[in-house]
Amino acid sequence: MTKKTNSSPASASKPYFPILMNLAVAAFSATGTAIGFRNQSFSMFAYYTVDSNIFAMLACTLYAAFLIRKLISGKEPPVFAVMAKYMAVCCLTVTFLVVTAVLAPMNGLKGYQMMLFSNEFLYHHLLSPVLAALSFFIFDRVPLSPGKAARFALIPTAVYASAAILLNLAKVLTGPYPFLMVYRQPVYMSFLWGFLILGSAFALAYLLARISQKKPARL
Repeated sequence: MTKKTNSSPASASKPYFPILMNLAVAAFSATGTAIGFRNQSFSMFAYYTVDSNIFAMLACTLYAAFLIRKLISGKEPPVFAVMAKYMAVCCLTVTFLVVTAVLAPMNGLKGYQMMLFSNEFLYHHLLSPVLAALSFFIFDRVPLSPGKAARFALIPTAVYASAAILLNLAKVLTGPYPFLMVYRQPVYMSFLWGFLILGSAFALAYLLARISQKKPARL
């Protein structure tokens, strides 16, 4: 007499979903980066969007590798891999919100079509952020307290903002975003934009961490 098990095709295939979703995010980010490099060469690295997508490509690939290890050995992914994925999701979410709330409206009626569906923007502004967020909300749980996690998640955005502002002040770089053009706006506007973006990034990271901890882990 054979022993019944609770396994089913759906439950057996479930562990593969987060692996595939993370690899898909990495693939979308890589595709967008390749298109961007073809169109802009090395100047593309001045954009937060590109840098956050490259970070997401690396973080999601690393996380997928540890999920594969878990599938084989049962070992949980290490905290640094989970946090890297969470930080990447935060960066991509900032990208998506800035594009949809600031940059697309600045380009008039066709701004959303151009910023979300054309060239590398389709991958960097839409597909990668949306799929990364879905993967995070469905499967992931932040291992640190929301406040501590949010402070870690703010590091990439703060580093980018600091470097971009310094390069703009030194006139090595112009922009590339309107709110970074320190010589084309009053000083108080630069501080206001910095406070708004960094404050919003921290609040968003805190919210994402809280949401992830309010649900049971599914991995």
